[in-house]
Amino acid sequence: MEKSNNKSFILIGGGLIVFLLLILLIVWIISLRKGNFTTYERVIEKMEKATVEYYKKNEKPVEEGEHYLSYNTLVDAGYIKPLNKLLKNGDECNAHVIVINNSLNYSYTPYLNCPGNNGYETIELYKRLTESINVVTSGSGLYKATDGSYYYRGEVTNNYIKLGTVKKDNKNIDNIWQILSIDSDGAIKIRNTRSTNDTYLWDDRYNSITGFNNGYNDFELSRLKDTLKFLGNRDSVMSSEYRSKLTPKKLCIGKRNDEDSIKDGSIECSVMSNDKYSVGLIATYEYMRISLDNNCNKTVSPSCSNYNFLNNSTKNNEWLLTAFRDNSFKSYAITNNSLSLSNADNEKYLYLTAYLTNKSFYLKGTGTLNDPYEIR
Repeated sequence: MEKSNNKSFILIGGGLIVFLLLILLIVWIISLRKGNFTTYERVIEKMEKATVEYYKKNEKPVEEGEHYLSYNTLVDAGYIKPLNKLLKNGDECNAHVIVINNSLNYSYTPYLNCPGNNGYETIELYKRLTESINVVTSGSGLYKATDGSYYYRGEVTNNYIKLGTVKKDNKNIDNIWQILSIDSDGAIKIRNTRSTNDTYLWDDRYNSITGFNNGYNDFELSRLKDTLKFLGNRDSVMSSEYRSKLTPKKLCIGKRNDEDSIKDGSIECSVMSNDKYSVGLIATYEYMRISLDNNCNKTVSPSCSNYNFLNNSTKNNEWLLTAFRDNSFKSYAITNNSLSLSNADNEKYLYLTAYLTNKSFYLKGTGTLNDPYEIR
């Protein structure tokens, strides 16, 4: 009886093994018929890796700006498979890579568009931000201006963006900025939540009008101009990977009176810098228009600090870009939570601003400090 039972167990066990092998064989055959497809995100990663490998053997674009690299070029060169080999709906998809040369800092942004209910589309960050559901007409949030641009107002808490990491005290820390506004061309203006480690002068040249070394408040002749040019290419501000995603722009350097009430930039932007800059500073009107307080009705009004998200991220000793119109040696700063005038030869921290190119594509995040936006 014992031998008979053992034989039965062996037969049953053998049958189970054969059954499992058949199941595995069927699954394998089905997988072969379906194809070894991958995810959209994985294809994006493959495209970026393929582009990097392609440019190791091919010359990178030497002209500044954006350049187009077709997906078929990567396929023909053997760096990636055709889309229909990677995606189930690959025949319906379009793909290419945007290559950006910003002062020889290169970025490679894959673009993948696969129509359909379960499809995929690479979307620019500015488009995601300016969807109608995000735009408000009162309270804190994103406002639309008459010129087609957008800007944040109030005590906003969902406009943070992470741009990789930077070194501080020999440690890598998250490089967190805040989104200030979005130009009509889709460029996104951002401001660093960290100040510079050092303080800087607006200017300290000998002023022949005052007879002292208290500087001139003319941006084109200032120390500040030189400082911004120097900081625009520093790894301590932003890694080269993310500097390649910036678009240099001219700065609004028009001077302003302390009683001026206009907040639309028409005063400051009536005069533009001669050169384009990778980094800058906020102008007075930008600080003013963020405030939701109706009593913020002139440049130096303390009420402008109310309901103002910038008021939560300043050392209260910060230079602005704007100079005072009524003399030759004072410029605007944030001191004691409000805009004030200060002699140009004083030293203050800088909270740098920059513009992300409109080809900055949304990767993930909800914009909060704990879950900031990220771009590819």
